[in-house]
Amino acid sequence: MWIKSQLSLTAKLLVSTGFALMVIVAMAALLADYSLQKILLTQIDKTFSSQLHGTVQKIKDEIQHSKNITQVLASNPLIREALDKDESRGMNSHLNTIISSYPELNYLLLVDESEDVFAVNTINHQKKKIPSENILAETITEHTLYIPLPKSQIQNSKPGVDDFLEVLELPPSLSMWVVAPILVRGHAKGWLVMSLQWQAMISQLLSEQETALKRQGYALHGIAILNQRDESVLGRYQPSENYFERSSELQMGGVQYKLTIQYKNTQIIDLLNSQRKKLVLLVVPLFVFIMVAFYYLLRSQILNRIRVLSIATEKFYNNDLKYRVEVEGTDEISGLMQAFNQMGKQIYKSQKNLEQKVDQRTEQISQVNVELTQAVSDAKQASQAKSEFLASMSHEIRTPMNGVLGMLGLLMKGQLTKEQRHKAAVANSSAQSLLSLINDILDFSKIEAGKLELEAIDFNLRQLLSEFTEAMALRAHEKQLEVILDISGVDVSLVRGDPGRLRQILTNLVGNAIKFTSEGEVVIRASIKKAGELGLIFTCVVKDSGIGIPEDKINTLFEQFTQVDASTTRHFGGTGLGLSIAKKMCELMGGSISVLSKAGEGSSFEFSVLLQMNIHSMQVLPHKDLSGLRLLVVDDNETNLEVITAQLESWGAQVTEAASGEAALSLLHMFHKQKNPPFDVAFLDMQMPGMDGAQLGQKIKQDKRFEALKLVMMTSSFDNGGDAEYFSSLGFSAYFSKPVTSSDILDALTVVASGGDVLAQAKPLVTHNYLKTFSKPIVVPSLTSLSKILLVEDNLINQEVAISILEDLGYEQVEVAENGKVAIAMLKDTPSFNLVLMDCQMPVMDGYEASKKIRAGASGDVMVNIPIIAMTANAMKEDKEKCLMAGMSDYLSKPINPEKLKATIVHWQKKSES
Repeated sequence: MWIKSQLSLTAKLLVSTGFALMVIVAMAALLADYSLQKILLTQIDKTFSSQLHGTVQKIKDEIQHSKNITQVLASNPLIREALDKDESRGMNSHLNTIISSYPELNYLLLVDESEDVFAVNTINHQKKKIPSENILAETITEHTLYIPLPKSQIQNSKPGVDDFLEVLELPPSLSMWVVAPILVRGHAKGWLVMSLQWQAMISQLLSEQETALKRQGYALHGIAILNQRDESVLGRYQPSENYFERSSELQMGGVQYKLTIQYKNTQIIDLLNSQRKKLVLLVVPLFVFIMVAFYYLLRSQILNRIRVLSIATEKFYNNDLKYRVEVEGTDEISGLMQAFNQMGKQIYKSQKNLEQKVDQRTEQISQVNVELTQAVSDAKQASQAKSEFLASMSHEIRTPMNGVLGMLGLLMKGQLTKEQRHKAAVANSSAQSLLSLINDILDFSKIEAGKLELEAIDFNLRQLLSEFTEAMALRAHEKQLEVILDISGVDVSLVRGDPGRLRQILTNLVGNAIKFTSEGEVVIRASIKKAGELGLIFTCVVKDSGIGIPEDKINTLFEQFTQVDASTTRHFGGTGLGLSIAKKMCELMGGSISVLSKAGEGSSFEFSVLLQMNIHSMQVLPHKDLSGLRLLVVDDNETNLEVITAQLESWGAQVTEAASGEAALSLLHMFHKQKNPPFDVAFLDMQMPGMDGAQLGQKIKQDKRFEALKLVMMTSSFDNGGDAEYFSSLGFSAYFSKPVTSSDILDALTVVASGGDVLAQAKPLVTHNYLKTFSKPIVVPSLTSLSKILLVEDNLINQEVAISILEDLGYEQVEVAENGKVAIAMLKDTPSFNLVLMDCQMPVMDGYEASKKIRAGASGDVMVNIPIIAMTANAMKEDKEKCLMAGMSDYLSKPINPEKLKATIVHWQKKSES
């Protein structure tokens, strides 16, 4: 064990030290390399700068020497006298004498005051005759080397091509003119022009400098004179990355030039590489030596002592707590050894104390386990007692509520005076509110206990939203509120989920929106999107223009039994459970709920739930092609205008909007004036400022140009009777109360746009109720195969209520048994019964036991499979399971809903027939 530890630690220390040394050595090498390179470049720069400066100075000296010669020649008395007398005889010979003494000259010219050639040498310095007479008639002003002739000082031109060399049959080369004025009595009577063989003179000079540098060991490429465009004027020059360059400024004839030296960079690179090799040969052995020395130091001073500690640790691991290490030295590792020995003593002492405490604690835990077992048993009994209490309370409350609601329902179907009907309606409303409160409390208890049951059935989502909004609109219209439903984002019809719980969430949110809004609108905007292959996320926003919620109250809004403040309960009513239940239901359905609100500015509740795609669900498409229709929508409510327009455009119609009656009339006049196609149908809002929908419709129908336009009225007020006749008299074809559902809009467009008998039969015009006649009504099945029902109920009031409901549904052959024992006997004696409605809690024999006995054949083999429907006030999840486990066929909770009872009986009748 210690060997592995030693190797691991050694490797780490050696690697880290080696890495640090490598970094240091690399940095030192880089620094040395940089310094060496800098020294070499500095040395070369210094040498070449000196050489450049010397060469530039020599070029200047050569030019100055030429100027001095020219100055001396210009002072010759014979030349001055000839120009003064304007007598050129003998001057050519005099110039021949001069040229023979200066081989670096091409030719000499005497120029008179008119800048014409006065005299020229006729032989060159080799005493060969040249055709000088060819340039006697030339003027020098057009010569390439011409410079303005000086009045007093000697001047030289820039180097260039000499035009006269070709005339004089001399070899071409770069030349330079040196011009000196010939002064007679202080006035320039002419000029002496000397053409220097500049190229030969400077080339020799550059060659000498190049030879000198090469002799010093420099890998010189060449020396050249460059013009301002970095083009070579004289010498060897080649632009390349393989050469280093150094330059010095040179001025000739008022023009700036550069004297440039090029040398190969391989010389520096070779020197650097040589020095680098020497550096590596020095550094590598030094590095190896340091690493070996460090290893032996590490092993002797650290690793061997750590090995001792490792052995001691292994002893401790094997529970040898009395083992101690021998301390050597006074350094940090020695301190660690001393600390290790102290730790061993403390651990040994602590182990003994711990063993004693473990024995004591074991005894205490045994006692706690006994107490915990008892506590768990008590908790289970308490939970069971709570469930039994809820079930009992549900039964005890729902049983009398069934009687109250049932009797009130029967009472209101009878002949009552107006005052009696009002009082019965008030009592019925109060009873319904009490039942709603009981349901909220039971739902909350189920959620808290984790026993709330969610259904998974197929339902039409768009139909549910439309029917729900129609129902809620009745309450909103009483307060003159707009209720707007936007389901343009719901593009599927059939989905799978729990429609009852979804409707319960919507009822809570929309009910609150209507309750806390005194004026304005309530907008319900729904959408759906896919989540996976078969999953759907349904999102709904309920927005109102009501009193809003203070910011400091939002965080507690979804807590149970919580409202914004106490005055809310006194003024608006409520238990504070609705939003808490809605939140928990959203979470149970895989979604969430949130709110955005400010006091006095309304509220916006948004919730989402998970649904499943039904395999038969299809895209919602209108059953009539509306792409050819041109529609006009007039509404001052921006939201309503947006929703209706979006729905119509999604069906392909061409929609034009107007926010007022005046704007709509202007549009109609403008479209007619521009000869645009007329509108087919116009949707008009009733309540608009300035000009309402009725007035607008009347004006449209009075104008013969628009009498073919069909009008649809949309109003926020509830139909008070006579409205249909009134709007029909104004020329409207259809009339709806808001919110107008998408199905109503589509069906109304189908009827109104089609015209014919379907529209003519709508008396006085098309309404929601008229459109419903196109649907198949629910037909109560015939009673040929289900003629006799046995009602098992011990409560006399509930007996009367159930019999009356069954008679209203068309089931007149109903007999009553006051308990399960009597029911078994009646079924045995009268085998003509087709269905049993069974209460669960009864004296003598309850419904559970009676059902079990019937299924066991206590009433004869004929009755073993008779449908038994539980009608009980117990509304808990386990109550339904208990009924089904007892052999009952179905389950209904009290108070009995006639529609649910009818649907359940129809279901079991069809099943019996099949």
